[in-house]
Amino acid sequence: MKIKILFDRLISQDLLVKIICFVVAMFITFFFRIAQMNTKYFAVPVVVENEGVLIPVSGYKRQVKVSIRSSSDNIAKISEKDITAVVRTAKYTKAGEYNVPVEIDLSPELLLLDPLEVKVFPDTLVMSLDEKTVSFITVHPSLSGEIPHGYEVESVKVVPPTVEVSGPKSLLDNVSEMLTDEILLNDHVVSFVKKASLINLNSFLETDDDVSVAVSVSIRPVSLTKKYDNIAISYTSLKPHFRIVSPKETVSFVLSGSQLALENLAVDDYTVQADCSMINTVGTYEIPLLYLVPSTLTLSDKSKDKITVTVEEVTSKSEAEVDAGNADR
Repeated sequence: MKIKILFDRLISQDLLVKIICFVVAMFITFFFRIAQMNTKYFAVPVVVENEGVLIPVSGYKRQVKVSIRSSSDNIAKISEKDITAVVRTAKYTKAGEYNVPVEIDLSPELLLLDPLEVKVFPDTLVMSLDEKTVSFITVHPSLSGEIPHGYEVESVKVVPPTVEVSGPKSLLDNVSEMLTDEILLNDHVVSFVKKASLINLNSFLETDDDVSVAVSVSIRPVSLTKKYDNIAISYTSLKPHFRIVSPKETVSFVLSGSQLALENLAVDDYTVQADCSMINTVGTYEIPLLYLVPSTLTLSDKSKDKITVTVEEVTSKSEAEVDAGNADR
């Protein structure tokens, strides 16, 4: 009996020692593995999954810091592409500000590594969320540069005139137009059509990636009117034995046309004539006036349609020669 009791005591003491040794060995193994682990840090872009009715309406932290602890061999295999930082807004249904958890998604290859410890800093992001809405916004062409002298933009047409834009309701309600990229007017003297992309100045608003518009710019010459005063009348085709004894008259008229045509018009480019070829005897006559102007211009107004002319017969050859010269002027 005493031998049995002594044996049981020895066995119990030996088992306790074994248990203690096992636990100590486990701690040593754990801490050894911990000591052998390395840490690697990654700056990971934040991906927002907007599968619900709300989307971000203001700025938030676009990157988070992710630490990966594993063995030296495993650490060498890990790259940023194995890690995705995701915030999911689907569970939020009312507009407001929330602390949204940052979830870390790992690649299947990374999940197989052992040991593996993953931490993210910060683990939540403060985000303002608002209702997602869609609206059709007017497109405004961004014209720049100066049209050449003598020309002007008659009209600008955009096709399509509106584009579909989605985003937070509070932002979209305050957007009245979407701008195109720059359209230069320099050196254009005829109408043209240019394909243009849209400029999105707010990253929280979205359009189709491939959306573009056709901008038609109609260009025309600048139209002006100009008045010409005290223009001498040229008396033509007066027979040599007649002379004009009535006072010489002048006229005024108005020309309409392009700015460049009027600016380049010289004195010799226009004349006002009184055709005296129908005068066969001395006396007083009403003669219609002929206004001769370039075909590129339009006679829009004139002071006289006809003039009164009195002629008498020339008494000597010298007088006839002088009067003929005066009539042609």
